[in-house]
Amino acid sequence: MDDLTVDVTLLRMRQEKRRRRDLGDIAHARNRRRVGHRRPLAGGRRPLGIDLAGRDAVGGNTAISKLGPNVRVCSRDPVSRDRMQESSGRSVRLVADAAFMLRPLGLPEELAELSAWIDRATEGDGRLLGVNYNRQVIKSRDKSEAVALFDSYHEGLGRLLESDPGLSVLFLPHDYRGEDSDLDAAERLTASLSERFPGRVRTATGRRLAGELKGLAGR
Repeated sequence: MDDLTVDVTLLRMRQEKRRRRDLGDIAHARNRRRVGHRRPLAGGRRPLGIDLAGRDAVGGNTAISKLGPNVRVCSRDPVSRDRMQESSGRSVRLVADAAFMLRPLGLPEELAELSAWIDRATEGDGRLLGVNYNRQVIKSRDKSEAVALFDSYHEGLGRLLESDPGLSVLFLPHDYRGEDSDLDAAERLTASLSERFPGRVRTATGRRLAGELKGLAGR
């Protein structure tokens, strides 16, 4: 194996271990729901993801410290890089998020109606704003902060839609964890904003593959 690129992403350690059993099947179904299909890179290299948060942190850093010299360890942000270098003793490169290498997938039939709505929303001078609501940016467990975040999205998008009649909004959720998931918030925002701006706000519903979301974003 040439260069095995380890991209530090928000994948769980147990998923990474499962994928390491068979590098040829890196697009395991569960992982595809999280980050999409990671195809081999140039030279036969394959990226793997690992989550160093929470209870997986100790095992993750132990695994990194035991990787061979032909393995390139990368991080998408300086905080994670510094933490990894300190705890694993390995040299870690700071790189762009591997999601930029993700190839868009063709849209399934169940997204045909949404695809048609995108075409209508972008006809003529129409503009479409893709939005991701992510509760994870609020580290506090204080629910009042989550409410404030939701209200800020609602107010800000409402002002944009009101000031620009040619604008439509498409929520593209990708984090489906917990009761404060992107999808739950996006559906609530869509329902509320649609009362004031009917036909101009939609959500990519269901648990979408990352490649499908990139395909939608590319529209």
